[in-house]
Amino acid sequence: MDKLSSTSPSMEVRMTVSTKSPITSVLVAVDFSPPSRLAVNYGVAAARLFRARLSLLNVVDAGA
Repeated sequence: MDKLSSTSPSMEVRMTVSTKSPITSVLVAVDFSPPSRLAVNYGVAAARLFRARLSLLNVVDAGA
């Protein structure tokens, strides 16, 4: 079992997974704000832990 423990001032995440995880990809939505940058860090850690592919998604409103 691998363990991941990450903390920030307002958040704590703990994950325990077996080496044969059904998770093969991790998707993180980003808007380049400080909270989304933190989400990217968690996404990277989760992708490494699960040995999964990491995809980042940024959506732009064409009407804006």
